[in-house]
Amino acid sequence: MNAEFDVWLLIAGLGIFLFGMGQLEHGLTELGGASFRKMMRRFTKKSFHGVLTGIVMTAILQSSSLVSLMVLAFLGAKIIRLKNALGVILGAHIGTVVTAWLVATLGFSLPIKAFAFPFIGLGSLAYLFVSTRPFLKNLGLFLLGFGLLFLGLDFMKEAIEGVAESVSMEQFADYGRWVFLLVGIVVTALIQSSSAMIVIVLSSLNAGVIDLTQGAVLVIGSNIGTTITVGIGALKGVADKKRLALAHVIINVVAGLLFFILVDYVVRGVLATGAFTDPLLQLVLISTVMKVGGVLLFFPLLAPFERWLLQRFKNSEAVGATVYVKNVPPDVPEIAIQATEKELILTIERCVAFIENALSMTTTKTMALPYLRFLQTVESTDAAYQHLKNIEDELTDFSLRIQERSLSEHEVEQLDRLMQSIRSLIYAAKEIRDITHNVKDIKQSQDKSAKEILEQLLETMKHLFLDIREALKDGHIEGIAFYAYKEKYLRAYPDSIADLYRKVKDQPLRDISISSMTNVIRKVFSSMQYLSEAIDQLSMAKETVFPEVDMSRD
Repeated sequence: MNAEFDVWLLIAGLGIFLFGMGQLEHGLTELGGASFRKMMRRFTKKSFHGVLTGIVMTAILQSSSLVSLMVLAFLGAKIIRLKNALGVILGAHIGTVVTAWLVATLGFSLPIKAFAFPFIGLGSLAYLFVSTRPFLKNLGLFLLGFGLLFLGLDFMKEAIEGVAESVSMEQFADYGRWVFLLVGIVVTALIQSSSAMIVIVLSSLNAGVIDLTQGAVLVIGSNIGTTITVGIGALKGVADKKRLALAHVIINVVAGLLFFILVDYVVRGVLATGAFTDPLLQLVLISTVMKVGGVLLFFPLLAPFERWLLQRFKNSEAVGATVYVKNVPPDVPEIAIQATEKELILTIERCVAFIENALSMTTTKTMALPYLRFLQTVESTDAAYQHLKNIEDELTDFSLRIQERSLSEHEVEQLDRLMQSIRSLIYAAKEIRDITHNVKDIKQSQDKSAKEILEQLLETMKHLFLDIREALKDGHIEGIAFYAYKEKYLRAYPDSIADLYRKVKDQPLRDISISSMTNVIRKVFSSMQYLSEAIDQLSMAKETVFPEVDMSRD
């Protein structure tokens, strides 16, 4: 055995291992990203289900960071609550041990290069030569990543074996186990991968550089070290991101320090079971026991933990006119688009509230709570309209950032329809803003004919608003055929103009000009058409992404 430590071989192995994990993650995400997101959305309604989902998804994706990203996206979009998001994080904590089991059972018992080369060869060929077939291309990327992962493992194993005879850990052991804890924390924080650190620890144990207890302490340090990267990444994040990062730090640090104190008992307990005689498998079992123990420690405390976290970082709440999209990163397109859709539903309510307020209308039904909040936050028609414009700007910017990601054809079409919908809403609001002074003059005038026509217009608009509220009940489009309203208004507009001229012929206007009246009629009907188009585009956008939902028009 070569007693010289080849540091470049170790660095190369680490780099290949991390690159392989990245390609493995990317390939899996492209192959089944939508399925993973649907799984998370469906199975995270309860904390326990969230834990199981976190375990399964992390085990499959081999990336707790990707799972955390999905959790943050769902949390920002208000699809899951913080308590259930914490359950997924706990599950991801356990799911990371799958890599260790895989490496321990296969990586040191097989000729690794011979095992890795077929995956690298077939995967790279598939990726390069069937690029027109997305499924085969991503499958090739997955196989390439899997092969590179084990090739990097072989390089790290060989490098560490080279130093096994020349390095004694006794000198470090004299300083106490906290040295190994510190090494685990620092190295993991530097390489930003607990999975890679586990491979280094297993390689060191396999080469005889460390013993089982020292390996267990290094694993504990690795679990704590993963929180440093997460914490730094959340420093400039929104409140939800900081809360999740803080929860991740507390869970890993508290569990890590507890098991650091009890490490001798844990090691002896695992050895006493006689489950394995291979030190590598014994170390992985110890790691699994500690991770499961950490989850069991925190799971009963999720409810009070959630309440405590919600009191933190209130000053870091996302700033902006929007409610949903300002809290959601665009990195997960499907969730980002769903957040845009929810924002649009709320904006429709706000637009209707704006029109009612601008025209001093009274309706038989009140809007939902967001409607009332909206009226409380504005001081004038111009301020309310600017608020809607700010929402449009934020949604447009968010849409552009989503488009920088890899989108399916359906997602592109849905996003386009959602943007058409928000533009129609702003046009509807602008039409009313432009005639608020005319409407005020009509209400204060002595012209009975003008007042009667205005009341007819407002009555027609009230019926539209009632239908909109019905369509948006519980945040869902019920398939009302708003496209039919456009045809109805196109027919009603000339009738209203004709009615105006009939009334004026019998009783001429004194305070209001005919041009002002025709302008009010035109703007009101135009606003109603734009509102109908906004609902129609939103309905078709939902059809685009959710074809299984019956959105048929009666």
